[in-house]
Amino acid sequence: MLFDHSPTALLAARGLQIPKICLGNGFLIPAGESPWQPLVESTEPLTEQLTQWDAAILQSARGVTDYFGEPALERVSRLYDADIYWLDTFVELDPFARFRSDPVYLGSYPGMDGAPPRWPDDNKPKIFAYLSPGPDLIKQLTGLIAGGGSVLAYIRGLSRDSFSQLPNDLTIADERINMVEAVGTSDLVACLGTHNTMCHALLGGTPIVAIPNNLERKLHSNRVVSLAAGLSCLPDDLGNLGERVKRVLNEPEFTAGARRFQEKYKPAGAAQSLEIQLSQAENLLNR
Repeated sequence: MLFDHSPTALLAARGLQIPKICLGNGFLIPAGESPWQPLVESTEPLTEQLTQWDAAILQSARGVTDYFGEPALERVSRLYDADIYWLDTFVELDPFARFRSDPVYLGSYPGMDGAPPRWPDDNKPKIFAYLSPGPDLIKQLTGLIAGGGSVLAYIRGLSRDSFSQLPNDLTIADERINMVEAVGTSDLVACLGTHNTMCHALLGGTPIVAIPNNLERKLHSNRVVSLAAGLSCLPDDLGNLGERVKRVLNEPEFTAGARRFQEKYKPAGAAQSLEIQLSQAENLLNR
């Protein structure tokens, strides 16, 4: 049975004598001690609060394990017990990397579908933006434009009727863009800190400016910053987005950081990851 970011289903299946495979990026398959340690910096000690949260989760889970006559969970991380873990990410982007024992990272599958990018005919640096509709969209686009590049934006889920409300100094794609081509022809990728988009950028050797709008995306963006492959700009700091874009475009260290990542993982590919998965699944079924 395959579980994709489904701790509740894993809990319900604890008593089933069937092989279990847990799939997801690093954030979606937490690992660590009990109580789980904070993944973000805090000015206040959180140990007592984390212990209370862990206890509440364990008490709730006990209702399920008792019902099925299964042993209670000893710690919250046991929610993710499985025979095999398919981590479709890279160790550099895994916020739980330091807690794992002998993990196998499968990387990220490239998305090949989509239309070719149509860049404006100018000599400015090329910025590819993959964004979503939201209250900060205009500020995000304005900040990217202020960075001095030529912006091509794909805004997933935005209706064509809304295009007229956007700034004029950019190009809006009205259909899905081929990510491999977009990354390969751009000088910078801007996104909301989404894992797959940042994997595409790094595998293409293109630096990133991330605008993370939730915890998962913030943690992944922090990992990109630690690689010196880009910068992050939180929603409450969008007034400085243009300056961060200028830095990434003008300071060679960010492109160098992205290209180090690209060179490290360039030999690997989807075929190799699929081979690992098929081999592991076959061994598991033949136990």
